[in-house]
Amino acid sequence: MGEVYTVSMVNGEKGKWLLWAGVILSVTAVSVLAGIMAGVFDPRPVGPLQTELTDLPVLNVPQGEEQIIWLETPLPKEAYSVQLTAVSVTGATDTGFGLVLGNETNLWGTAVSPLGYVTIWQRKNNHTITQLPWQTWPHIRLANAPNEIWVDVRPDEITVRINREFLWQGSAEHISGKIGLTGMGLGETAVIQFTTLKLYTAPPKS
Repeated sequence: MGEVYTVSMVNGEKGKWLLWAGVILSVTAVSVLAGIMAGVFDPRPVGPLQTELTDLPVLNVPQGEEQIIWLETPLPKEAYSVQLTAVSVTGATDTGFGLVLGNETNLWGTAVSPLGYVTIWQRKNNHTITQLPWQTWPHIRLANAPNEIWVDVRPDEITVRINREFLWQGSAEHISGKIGLTGMGLGETAVIQFTTLKLYTAPPKS
């Protein structure tokens, strides 16, 4: 009888532990799901919002041309994030539009196409280096849907997201200069509307 009683108690303790483990797992799963829905795990800019522009130009991109409009918005000396939202309004969908940082001779650029393609390139002393050749990306919104390009620039590192989804990360010198809007006429003439641009800056180091 004593041996039977001991085994029964062990089994009962195991059952309690299994019950509590199930409760803990359930609570954890609910907490994680709530955090995801609340955006707790979403990526964050490097610092607070410094500049927000909504009165951005419409860009007419002729076939076979590349255009850049430089904004009078200097890039910070500290780490920063730039978010640009744009949409192809009319014309050919075989076009590219995006964000450039730097100046005419030294810049980093990211562009998307309404056909579902994306590219990243660097121009250094007027020499173009393709970091990511034109390729499909499942998170690009097609046709006339808006797309957001998000670039984080930290010391020696640049990170690119498209529509809040991680795309690419690599080493880079700090990019100084200005913010530019670019359009590429890959097909027929297209009209690009740049809708919103936000610049976030990390607090200065003490």
